[in-house]
Amino acid sequence: MLIKKENIKSLVLLILAVLLVRSCTSGSKSKVVTKVVNNRDTLVITKIDTVHIIDTVTVVARPPVIHDTVIINKDTTYVYTSEIEDSMLVGVITTKSKGEVIYNDIEYIAKFPKYINRTDSVFIHVPDGTTVPRRELFIGGFVEGSQNSFGFGPSLLLKNKKDEVFGISYGFLDKTYRISYQTKLKFNGRD
Repeated sequence: MLIKKENIKSLVLLILAVLLVRSCTSGSKSKVVTKVVNNRDTLVITKIDTVHIIDTVTVVARPPVIHDTVIINKDTTYVYTSEIEDSMLVGVITTKSKGEVIYNDIEYIAKFPKYINRTDSVFIHVPDGTTVPRRELFIGGFVEGSQNSFGFGPSLLLKNKKDEVFGISYGFLDKTYRISYQTKLKFNGRD
């Protein structure tokens, strides 16, 4: 089986094109959540934004400095507590020592919520009369006459969104079809 040089070149170019397209699309990793709802005359865009606050606070507690000469019994356990309060939290630092620090802990209560959820509501009021007209279908009949002829029959009318009316009718007596067109007249910008 012979393979032409043109076919080999085409195959190599196709493989290169696929590799280039794959490498161009694999770089973006954005995670913005956007929800778009589009109705006839209303566009609502909702973005969800939650701020997560980490509830771990690192505090270095230093044991009290003793300036006097004190004899410390290494068999006795001492417990020191220090109350702390600021604009963000209220807590207690507890330190246990037995000649040296053996335990250090902080217990606290945050003064603010852990999560801040924000909900925005947008209400768009559309006044009456601005809705888009719909298509309408009418059925009826006609009667016509002159000194020389007379006719009657059924009629079918279709009204579109632009207030144009297209019609078709059939005359029973003279066996003829009639096609009609009507439009709405506007005077000085009024209907």
